[in-house]
Amino acid sequence: MSTFPDAGAKLSTEYPVGAGNIAQGRLKGAILLLGSLYWEGNEEEQDSEKGRARKEWRITHLLEGSIKELAGLPIRYGRRSQSRNGQFTILFAGESHGVAKVATLAKGPPIGGNVGLEITVAALKDEVIALAKAEEIYKEGKNDRHWAKWGLVAIGINPQSEHAEPIRDMWKRTLAPTTDFKPQDFGPGIIDQFAILNKALPWESEGLKGIDFCLLTLTTPRGRLPTPMEIAKAIKLSSYFHRTAASGIITPDDDQIRRHLADK
Repeated sequence: MSTFPDAGAKLSTEYPVGAGNIAQGRLKGAILLLGSLYWEGNEEEQDSEKGRARKEWRITHLLEGSIKELAGLPIRYGRRSQSRNGQFTILFAGESHGVAKVATLAKGPPIGGNVGLEITVAALKDEVIALAKAEEIYKEGKNDRHWAKWGLVAIGINPQSEHAEPIRDMWKRTLAPTTDFKPQDFGPGIIDQFAILNKALPWESEGLKGIDFCLLTLTTPRGRLPTPMEIAKAIKLSSYFHRTAASGIITPDDDQIRRHLADK
């Protein structure tokens, strides 16, 4: 049985969505690409089936040519990953001085006109699940949710979007985590109890201008955040750090990490 709330749950009708009194259109969605979600799968001989699945997800779900640089993000290396031989991967934490990538969804959820809210919710849920599968949070037969104790798919909502309140209502009622979820585990003030981002994204930047919502994957830091020296000591040859930095995804600690790598 699915652990998702009912997609057809009664939603607020205080805004004119799906009632036939506004033109039908599509929500504009984006995906934040923080690390290996952006580059894994591009080196077929090195990358596993996970990498091939991620590359296929990028081709299928992201608008071709839409990937842009996004500055002003609170990102750093901070989660030790067992699947990457103890190297530290990127999470949301620290000051907003990091640079990542953002891409537009190829097909945003339909909304307005004669489109029922259940159709909009189903389309949004499809994108959430697809991302959760690419991140190996959702696993057939093991976890039929877009959240787990170590990571989840969260949403940032553009406060300037005319659809901000409908999106918030849909998410809270049908896509918010319902069990085994503690927002504080993902860092202080990062998300609320519905897995909606508290941290403001740079909505006026080129990559997010005109976007209604942005999906992103958050992970838990597993204790205290590591120092640049500890991050460097865990780095392996042809590593997560090297490939992430080479792709143009930058954290404020990168220069210090490189200095420690030179001393190894």
